[in-house]
Amino acid sequence: MIKQVFIILFLLSLSFAATGWIAPTVVALIAAVTLLAILFMFGYALHNDEIKMVSKEELYQLVTIAIIIGSLVGITEALDSISSNISGENLSFPALALSYVNDDAAVVEAGYNNIVSFSSKVGLESSKSLSCSYLSLFTGFSACGSYSTLLGTFSLVFQGMGIALAEWGSMKFLLGFAETQAFGMLIPFGLFLRVFRFTRGAGAIVIGLAVALYVFLPIGIFLMHNILAEFENSHPNFQSGGPLAGAFSVSGCDAYTMYDDSNVNSAKSTYNSAKDRFDYYAYLVLVKTTMTVVISMIVMLAGLRYVSTLAGAEVDVSILTRIA
Repeated sequence: MIKQVFIILFLLSLSFAATGWIAPTVVALIAAVTLLAILFMFGYALHNDEIKMVSKEELYQLVTIAIIIGSLVGITEALDSISSNISGENLSFPALALSYVNDDAAVVEAGYNNIVSFSSKVGLESSKSLSCSYLSLFTGFSACGSYSTLLGTFSLVFQGMGIALAEWGSMKFLLGFAETQAFGMLIPFGLFLRVFRFTRGAGAIVIGLAVALYVFLPIGIFLMHNILAEFENSHPNFQSGGPLAGAFSVSGCDAYTMYDDSNVNSAKSTYNSAKDRFDYYAYLVLVKTTMTVVISMIVMLAGLRYVSTLAGAEVDVSILTRIA
């Protein structure tokens, strides 16, 4: 009977997930305590020690769930209050981290667009050529071939920026899921599984995953964003509006000049004016993006292991940590 009641209450909690998860969870706890008390009274009246022992054990588990719920309420309220004070808006903690991710992704996207524009211009210059056809004889002259050597170098930067954008896209997805579903779906489902003995470990893992997404992942992003902001303030060259973040300049090629080194020198000038910015783009890909994502994921996985252990399940996240 207890299991059937919990199934009904769980379905109700999912239906009201959009309006909040605390009220239906508290109702479920009260109902469970009442049913366990009735079960204990039956065991006492029938002098059945096994029923009394089971009811006591399950009551201890409900007390653990109540402590988990109280802790989650306090933590989320405190973090959401902090994020609202920082942003000046009514933002949840994952929403604040998502705003940081959007800002950093916009910087990477601007750099990506600069590389695209530069590559297009270099490709246009390298394609310039002359041709002559006379009496079925065809002769071609490519005076701008030296520019094509630049494309291979910048294709590596282009690929790195594309990977960085993909990484920020994954972080946007995780934070969006955390904001809308961590407490709206995962927590009720985890608490429901946590009630039954045979699914108690799985419920603890689901609870740990919800808390890791809602709390620990934004913490990692928050820390890295502010640490890198301090670094960029002390090193203006790495700021998004710094001297290295502007558009690339491309020296033009004259297809009619074929007998001196002017076009080769123009290609060298284009490369030399761009290579000084490689440090900035390496910083965007390796530090601002990859390091932020990796450290945030490590913090999230560490939080998953810690919270799931507190909730009653030992989780080995060493493999996941190596993947991150």
